[in-house]
Amino acid sequence: MFDVIRYVIPQFLDLETKRSYRLINKEVNQIACKTLMFDIDYVKYQNYMINISFTKVPNISFKNIRSIDCCECKNITDDVIRALHKLKKFICQSTNISILPIADEINCTGCENITDDTIRALPKLKRFCCRATSISILPIADEIDCSHCKYITDDAIRALPKLKYFNCKFTNITILPIADEIKCSYCANITDDAIRALPKLKRFKCIDTNISILPIADEIDCSHCKYITDDAIRALPKLKYFRCTSINISILPIADEIACTSCYNITDDAIRALPKLKKFDCWQTNISILPIADKINCSCCYNITDDAIRALPKLKEFSCLETNISILPVADEIDCRRCKNITRNCDLL
Repeated sequence: MFDVIRYVIPQFLDLETKRSYRLINKEVNQIACKTLMFDIDYVKYQNYMINISFTKVPNISFKNIRSIDCCECKNITDDVIRALHKLKKFICQSTNISILPIADEINCTGCENITDDTIRALPKLKRFCCRATSISILPIADEIDCSHCKYITDDAIRALPKLKYFNCKFTNITILPIADEIKCSYCANITDDAIRALPKLKRFKCIDTNISILPIADEIDCSHCKYITDDAIRALPKLKYFRCTSINISILPIADEIACTSCYNITDDAIRALPKLKKFDCWQTNISILPIADKINCSCCYNITDDAIRALPKLKEFSCLETNISILPVADEIDCRRCKNITRNCDLL
């Protein structure tokens, strides 16, 4: 097998445009490709990505390789990592290595042997993903995803500079870093004090958390946050996007796009208070009227009336699956499947 690799790779290593390689183990490759092929046509077709598996460093040069994906390669060793020059991207999900190379982007998801010492040895990164690892500290990076890392501590968060992106889904931390975009879904220990400490964000996602207030952000998804109150909504400035699936609020914020699916306490008064929207999704709610919007999805809203439809201007998209209406608005695209009262000759406003 090594003879074939040595035969193919040298023809591409020195070419500037051919610097991305994918390394997957033999078993996975056989499942995906049925047969191992290392001929030149295969390399070209796969955008110069070479599929190999090895237990020791083969007799090839790594100096021109910029991107490596060795997911599921259980036999990749630390010696292989030490042989690497600086990379743009390194992906090693579910491997047994205990050290990491120097790279702009690293994804070591599920690598159980990665330690805090491994992290301390890293320089600043552009992106770092360490989902489901046992580390308790984080490197300096512009973007970090430490989802399912149950040992990450508040001290690790305090040590971080401002980030562009931070995802800590299913972790035990109680505070959050300063970041442009934060995803802290299913973080049961995040407190209202943690939210108050945040500056304005671009995006904030906190699905199924115990917070009762929201930060200032351009885009917010607080779905399944059962403690979010109407007062929290009133405190929000205008948003670009707001999603609040299955929460107990009865009013809505001002936003360009709103998705309030399965929010059974939303009232008609809340809808009347809305300005024109770009998109409105109220799937499975109890409202009987609709706002003015370019795109509307009122599927499974059994209380929507024909009068509500008559009040609509022309729409770009309209979806009303499983509703009781008997007329349709004027729209560029309409989906009215399973609407038992819609007939072939129904009124089209």
